[in-house]
Amino acid sequence: GPLCNGVTTLIFEGSFVGTHSPPPWALIERHEVTHWKTAPSAIRLLKKNNVRIPSLYKMTSLRLVFCSGEPLDNQSWYWIQDQILKDGGFIVDGWGQTETCSTMICSLPGLGWEKASSVGKPLPGAHLRIATDIRNQLQANQKGILQIVGPWPGLMDGAKSVSPQNPLSTGDIAWKDQDGLFYIVGRHDNVLNTSGHRISLAEVEQA
Repeated sequence: GPLCNGVTTLIFEGSFVGTHSPPPWALIERHEVTHWKTAPSAIRLLKKNNVRIPSLYKMTSLRLVFCSGEPLDNQSWYWIQDQILKDGGFIVDGWGQTETCSTMICSLPGLGWEKASSVGKPLPGAHLRIATDIRNQLQANQKGILQIVGPWPGLMDGAKSVSPQNPLSTGDIAWKDQDGLFYIVGRHDNVLNTSGHRISLAEVEQA
């Protein structure tokens, strides 16, 4: 991580909404922050409160905004682009789990993998697919379970036998588009069943 590589790290603790502390934009400007990591829920909170970043804050140092922890919806993706990265930069989203010990899918900047709400493509050494079971791998634009189908860097001893014939289910619902970019919908066990339609909580949050 950043600390292991000797990168100066600035931690902001507090709400993005309110006047009790300097806003993060002031800190980005003052310390010339180049990379900012946040959660989609924080961005949704800013949108909900109709926060508009004053033009007096110059954030030209900021080159990249990285979101993780939950799906980043389309509106939040464009809000970041319009309000935070006005002077240019990349929005990077990624997917990983505690069990994987690292990010496994990421929209690496500069490779053309950057598309609204997409987490990108599997990183080198990571092998994933979307399927309903071992025999039924889904095609583009079809939702299914995200499966790990091969060993990856940093894997646990108990996962060495992972293969296409013995996949590891992540428990996440996902789909990918015609370009091979992955999109995370939400957890398989967090689904509402209404009138025969299965709706994930991430889709409810975006409504």
